[in-house]
Amino acid sequence: IIRNFLNLRYRLLPYIYSLAWQTHQSGIPMVRPLFWNHPNEHNLWGVDDAFLLGDNLLVAPVLEANARQRKITLPPGEWLDFWTDQIYQGPTEVEIEVDLEHIPLMLRAGAILPLVNGKKLELSIYSGKSEYPPQLDALSLYSDIGDGYGAWRLDRFTQRRDGEHVSIQWQQQGDYPFPYPEIQIKLHGVRAQKVWLDGNPTHLNES
Repeated sequence: IIRNFLNLRYRLLPYIYSLAWQTHQSGIPMVRPLFWNHPNEHNLWGVDDAFLLGDNLLVAPVLEANARQRKITLPPGEWLDFWTDQIYQGPTEVEIEVDLEHIPLMLRAGAILPLVNGKKLELSIYSGKSEYPPQLDALSLYSDIGDGYGAWRLDRFTQRRDGEHVSIQWQQQGDYPFPYPEIQIKLHGVRAQKVWLDGNPTHLNES
């Protein structure tokens, strides 16, 4: 079990490293209370057993021994279960099944979660069912040699939804080489029927 969670932390390093860069730039903490983006939602003020890691990842640790269910208070918007892709509509309180192998994690609909997958960069696209409100970049992925100095790059991936059409825009900045030889995209909350890359139809690999 410990090995699995250490592996999950390793897979999340692109997300965590980018959040650390954002904190350095803005002073906004990496770990945030649930009311961070919704200060008028008074029911979120007293939630002290869950937190946001960045804007898009909600972490709800299990704090009771031998627990089999966990109540989670969700901020407004759609949220997808990291493990099952089940969609929940906030603001609400939900009760989910829990076990030792799966810490409860929720992703905000519209989020793009970068994960390490071997040597590849895996972009997990969380689409949900509804169109998203106007938002800033869904993902700002920061890369450098690992010491915070010298050459750097910032890759911005923005997700937009128009009905059944989901588009991802990729913008790049900086001189540091892209550190991944391949990008793998995984969709959550929707099923792709057709895929275009730079305006051209491309092969859809269901695996």
